[in-house]
Amino acid sequence: MPKEYSQKLREYEWRFLETLQQQGFISPDLRDDLDRFRVYLDINPEHANEVEARVEAEYKQKQQQAREQDATEAFNMLCVLSAAAAVFSYSIAVTVTGGAIIPALIVAVIVFIVIFVGLGKLRDKQS
Repeated sequence: MPKEYSQKLREYEWRFLETLQQQGFISPDLRDDLDRFRVYLDINPEHANEVEARVEAEYKQKQQQAREQDATEAFNMLCVLSAAAAVFSYSIAVTVTGGAIIPALIVAVIVFIVIFVGLGKLRDKQS
């Protein structure tokens, strides 16, 4: 392999690993991706830019899928936490109101909405 392509490969590999580590996303088939990139460069060194663009596009697609999965998991956790708070507030409201169900339900719904929106805004700030 020509020295310039080997150097470019090492630079790409370093950026690839660094980005994965920064994102907290390590692909189980990371080694396969890097090996495939090496094979592409060995076979077609004259098309290194095209190959690099293709591999980088595949990586970005995987990264986007990981972000979408993280967002889904965060939303699910947000729903669970909000529901738990609503159930807790409902049980307290029933006790405080002496068994009045309608006011307790209203309190539970308000708590659910406030916590859901509040946690959602907190999550958006962290993103």
